[in-house]
Amino acid sequence: MNNNVYLDNPKITNQFLYIPEILTDIRRQQSIHDCEPLLLTGQQLAEYCGLSRAAPGRQTLTELHHNDLYADIFETMLHTIKKYLKQDLSIDRAWINWTDGDKQHECWHTHTGAKLSAVYYMTPYNCGTKFQDQFFETKLNSLLVFPSHLLHTAPVAIQQNKYNRYDRYTMAFDLI
Repeated sequence: MNNNVYLDNPKITNQFLYIPEILTDIRRQQSIHDCEPLLLTGQQLAEYCGLSRAAPGRQTLTELHHNDLYADIFETMLHTIKKYLKQDLSIDRAWINWTDGDKQHECWHTHTGAKLSAVYYMTPYNCGTKFQDQFFETKLNSLLVFPSHLLHTAPVAIQQNKYNRYDRYTMAFDLI
């Protein structure tokens, strides 16, 4: 049984909204460039947030939707989500993640306090999100929206060696 889900066109399923090609390629590339100085290591983020353990990979703070550099992106994404789901939603938290496919960056989690969560795939490496019972494969420059209570993680590289690393950037946000 194949538990992978892959879609080319905008699609709403019973739990997922998938929107391909949501930004221009120039805007997508600029967003990666703009996030670099904002990314914190897992240890820096843990210290800043008062967490007992370091977060995996690198991540911005969760207030990215208030950053003027990203206002147009969040406006576009929120408008598109509302159009498809026909719900009055707002962004509660937003951030960018960086991982390199290392198994140590696997971190199963849910997003408490939110109704829906979204992931925007900024780079072509391991596009998709691993859920408890399936892998939802996506394409570069696509957006996946799903119920926040679903347990999920970023996928890891199939071969765990130093030659199989990549820069995987995703933008994530929670909707209320």
